[in-house]
Amino acid sequence: RSIVITSAVSGDGKSTVAFHLAEIACAMEQRVLLVDANLRQPVIHQLANLSNFWGLSNLITTNLPVTEAIRPAPFMKQLSILTSGPIPPDPTKLLSSEKMKRLMEDFQNSYDLVIYDAPPLLGLADASLLAPHTDGILLVVRMEKTDSSVLKRALDSLKTSRMNVLGVVSNDHKQNSAY
Repeated sequence: RSIVITSAVSGDGKSTVAFHLAEIACAMEQRVLLVDANLRQPVIHQLANLSNFWGLSNLITTNLPVTEAIRPAPFMKQLSILTSGPIPPDPTKLLSSEKMKRLMEDFQNSYDLVIYDAPPLLGLADASLLAPHTDGILLVVRMEKTDSSVLKRALDSLKTSRMNVLGVVSNDHKQNSAY
């Protein structure tokens, strides 16, 4: 019902994977909310061609109604998008707030699937703060870019924190015609 999509490091394509997974779920008649929970380097608003004037950071820090922050995707009727909003000074504080936990619960009760695009795992607590309130984490790895030792460190940190890893998506595989 709800998942966090992250990667070990930035540049692995997690936002693109989150975006396309949301589209696929909508094509399967699911009512989907795609949340840009990357309050550091948001991308979803660009992929969806939406403004990022208000979004998740506003919902957490103000009394902005949820209905004004969540917008229907102009290209797919079953998809709703919550952009990140303005980048706050302390994203970790917002994502660990009680208000964020209440919002996540409300989202899960209102949609068939909620997808959170989160910052990379290593060096940041953001994805680890969101994951316990979802069904688990989907880890995106870019082929021939993500170092295997970095991936191992990310998986080890997920194991020690007892996060539910739903799977790993390998991204950007270049098919070699010789094989």
